[in-house]
Amino acid sequence: MSPSKTQIRKRQRKVGHLSAIEKKYYIFCEGKQTEPLYFKGFENAIKINPMYKNAVHVEAHGVGAETLRIIYTAEEFVIDNKLENADIWCVYDKDSFPAHDFNAVPAYASTLNQRQSKVRYHVAWSNQCIEYWFILHFDWYTSNNDRKKYIIISATAVLVIALITVSIIAVQLKHSKNKKKNVEETTVHTMMVQETTVQETTEEDTTQEESAEVVDREVVEEFFENEISTENEEAFELPPRQLTDEFIPYDGQKREITCYGDSMMAGAGSTTEGKVNGIDIYGWTTPVTIENMTNIPTHNLGGSGEDSSYITFRAGGTKVYIDRDITISETDSAIARIIDEDGNVFKADDYSGYGFDYDPYPGDMYINGYLCDVDNAEDGYVSIKLTKGYAAYDNRADYSVVIYESETATYSRQGADVKAESDIVAEHDTVIKETESQTSGEKPMEKPTEKPTETSGMEKVTISGGTQAMTRASQERSAKDILILEMGSNGGWENDYQQLILQYDDIILNSGCKYYIVLGDTDDPADSADVNQGEYGEDGNYVGIGDTSWEAALRLAYGDHFFNTRTYMIQNGLSDCGLDTTTDDLENFKKGNISEQLRYDWTHFNCYGYYSKGIGVYKKGVELGYWS
Repeated sequence: MSPSKTQIRKRQRKVGHLSAIEKKYYIFCEGKQTEPLYFKGFENAIKINPMYKNAVHVEAHGVGAETLRIIYTAEEFVIDNKLENADIWCVYDKDSFPAHDFNAVPAYASTLNQRQSKVRYHVAWSNQCIEYWFILHFDWYTSNNDRKKYIIISATAVLVIALITVSIIAVQLKHSKNKKKNVEETTVHTMMVQETTVQETTEEDTTQEESAEVVDREVVEEFFENEISTENEEAFELPPRQLTDEFIPYDGQKREITCYGDSMMAGAGSTTEGKVNGIDIYGWTTPVTIENMTNIPTHNLGGSGEDSSYITFRAGGTKVYIDRDITISETDSAIARIIDEDGNVFKADDYSGYGFDYDPYPGDMYINGYLCDVDNAEDGYVSIKLTKGYAAYDNRADYSVVIYESETATYSRQGADVKAESDIVAEHDTVIKETESQTSGEKPMEKPTEKPTETSGMEKVTISGGTQAMTRASQERSAKDILILEMGSNGGWENDYQQLILQYDDIILNSGCKYYIVLGDTDDPADSADVNQGEYGEDGNYVGIGDTSWEAALRLAYGDHFFNTRTYMIQNGLSDCGLDTTTDDLENFKKGNISEQLRYDWTHFNCYGYYSKGIGVYKKGVELGYWS
């Protein structure tokens, strides 16, 4: 999607701030030639751009290694060079690496980011290989080929990239010879710097930019009172369902918070600068904000690019089963298929449910009380074995997990009963401790318990066909936490509100969770995934803060459990963050659009946007009695 004029103007406003700081980006690539040469395009484009050349530094390194070795190399580089205020990017191919190796990189990046804040680590990968990324510069391509085919297809792409690079150099040489020409007359067009290229400011843009004046608070309040329709759209008919919008008073038990969603929950775009009341909110996502407001451990299980059907599976809303009897141990695996309730073969990229953005447990599922490692095989089959170091899942009310340490032949218990006796800790602190105990061979810090009767950590177990397989996240998080649910922006519900509502219902009913909040969509109505909504209501007026048909359907289905994120942020987003309202903001509000000051791009938020969204969810939780 090409950027709109407003998006271009937004980028121009950001560019003005770059002159005051030096932003450093270090990119560490799996390959030694192809990837570094590609990213050299960024370096070259910045060097010839007078606006960026003294403000932004980009440096690419070819590591010649895969997955974890890349981030280890990057870490050593940071330490050796005593880097500060830098962004580190680790780039590698998906290829056929084991899931554990592949997912370990973002997990370790999160660990490093938790230890310090001056240097931020990021992860990017191409699926299947970097050559596929080259192809996407020229056309949308969705076929599932192996890397050899991509390399052949991308040969033309590489040649074109070379021609473009030569053209850029030629333009720059011509420009340097004719110093009388203004630098703005030369525009460098290259796909390699699409997101960072500064567009020429047209006369129209300049005029509109100057018109974005700050307006008084009294004018804003009058605007909301008089100029925006608050008439709600009539919701579509609800489907036959078991769940109602009945409000169940909170029982007061100590619970943690788990947030499921896509990139808007994961926090894409949050790594931007921002301060609220003197507090640095760089990198704050909605879950981070909620945790800071409630002082309750909050788990971010957002997954970038995921549709509603996939999120439903991760959260435990989709019931799946193994199709045959299997006998397995920690070392002996069995081949089977996972099927849904209709008998169709079910396949996923993440069976644990924790999400690819941060997944310390790749492939883990509970099958008949046993924690199993599930890996995809050929032709729709999966390979299943007992997860190493784990004996059994104890299906008691506390949802604790019995852990078997093979090296020491000892057992310990980890779960809700243990956490209730400890001080509240941050989300990643728990994950880091758990990961270290599994990899280092050290005995976990939890209380030891008696040896479980279900199995020994080294014995084989037999599980009958037709047994339900449940994601690890659904059992350890959905079944006992307060749930914050946000899905639908990436499709997965065929533009049918009834289908989307039933997906939400399945998560809530199958998990047994009584305490939840359903979040509304935050895209501009005219650019939403819902084809039924736009910037105009049925009366022909701008939708403003009135419900879209999507929002009205969710409000009817979930009552007080529904939080209209879009309208909250229109009315409160800027004031939550201490930002002034401009005339451009008022024009956006008329159309039902959230302020661009809260956006990172056309859909995602910056740290201010996620902060305000978190504040709104916090207030909704107070209203429901989930926290005080």
